Amino acid sequence: MKWANIFRYTARTLLLIIGIILLLFGILSGAEMQDGVVNGLINNSPNALPGLGLLILAAASWKYELIGGILLTLFGFFLIYFFSSNGNHFFLITFIATLIITILGLFLMASWMIRKKSNQFNESNLG
Repeated sequence: MKWANIFRYTARTLLLIIGIILLLFGILSGAEMQDGVVNGLINNSPNALPGLGLLILAAASWKYELIGGILLTLFGFFLIYFFSSNGNHFFLITFIATLIITILGLFLMASWMIRKKSNQFNESNLG
């Protein structure tokens, strides 16, 4: 159970941090170059969708660990494809950042599997 807790809380914490950073970066990047701050924030709001999507998936995985882990892993693979494989613009840091999201989804699935196996072991010893 110790490893399950490490996987679970590491994934939850890092997903929240990464999601908030992506959301804020998407909203604020380039906003000052617009006609006004409010117009800039409104015009940049579509750039915040990946961060918002990550936060929504992180919230879902908080309640449903296995389903959230699967969705986060798929979302991470999508981000790897979308950001790192798009044309001639491969950046190592973007690849690593999107790979971390995929790995955190795998952490949540591993945590769920460890807890399930532990519960099965405990039930078989009781009966």
